[in-house]
Amino acid sequence: MKGAGLRPGDIITLTYSKEGFERQPFRITKIAPGLNLLTAVITAQIHDDAWYTVINSGAIGLGRQVGVEVGLPRPLVGTLLDSNGVEQLGITESSTTSSDGSIATYLSVSFSVPSQPAASSTGIPLVGLNPQINTTGGTLGGGQALYYGISAVDASGAES
Repeated sequence: MKGAGLRPGDIITLTYSKEGFERQPFRITKIAPGLNLLTAVITAQIHDDAWYTVINSGAIGLGRQVGVEVGLPRPLVGTLLDSNGVEQLGITESSTTSSDGSIATYLSVSFSVPSQPAASSTGIPLVGLNPQINTTGGTLGGGQALYYGISAVDASGAES
């Protein structure tokens, strides 16, 4: 059984607007063949790197290592736009009839390969990631979880 080169323990990302997932990392826990043996059923759990670090332990060797690039995998980009303007994978179906009368159906998926980022010595941003929260004023409504990302750009325009 080969699920596009995936194995238990690999980290994948999932975007699902209904649940508020935008490239949410998941760790694969199990891969099983589907009912028709042509698909795979992937079981995964939400992944957070913070679960695997020790905070304020004073231990030596914790934290980011020099030269390690951690990030989300680059997603495959669709080639078609749906009625809402969201990119979708292009899927075409074809069939062939064998001499014995059996019909084989094939699916072909088209996608755009994401660009390979250029090598850069740009470091991580030197900024505190602890938010300051004011309970009055502002324009963001309450009762929601909001996330932000920060990156650094060097003189040549390379982004961390």
